[in-house]
Amino acid sequence: MKTYFFLGLTLILFSFNVVAQSQTKEENERIRMERKIEEQKTEFITNIVASFFELDDFQRHILKQRLHSYYDELLKINVLNIQSFEKATLINDLDYSHFKDFEEMLGREFIDKLLEKAKGKDNSAQKKKKKKKKRKKGDN
Repeated sequence: MKTYFFLGLTLILFSFNVVAQSQTKEENERIRMERKIEEQKTEFITNIVASFFELDDFQRHILKQRLHSYYDELLKINVLNIQSFEKATLINDLDYSHFKDFEEMLGREFIDKLLEKAKGKDNSAQKKKKKKKKRKKGDN
C-alpha cells in the first residue's frame, strides 16, 4: 500500500513539474516575441522620423514619443472587444486628436503625411522601386 502511495505521489509531483516547465517555455516564447515586436516598432518609428527632413532634433524627439504613445493607444483599441465600426470611429478620433500639437506647428498636410507613413500607406518606397524597374528595362 505504501508503494502505491509513493508511486502515486511521485507521478503527481512529476506531472506538476512537466506542466510548470511547459508554461515557462510558453512564457519565454511570449516574452521573446514581445521583445521582437518592440524592436520592430522602434525601428519602424525611427525610419518614419528620419524621413522628415524639415524637423529639428527637438521636434524629432517629441515625434518619436508621440508615435510610441500612438501605437500603444492603437494597440489598446485593437485589443478591445468591440465591433468594427466602433473601432474605426475610435481610431479616427485617435488620428485626429493625437498629433494636434504638431498640426499647430507644422500644418495639416504634415499630419496627413505622417499618418500615411504611420499606417504603412506611404507609397514613396513603391514608387522608387517602380522607377528602378523602368530604368532596368530601359537599359536592356
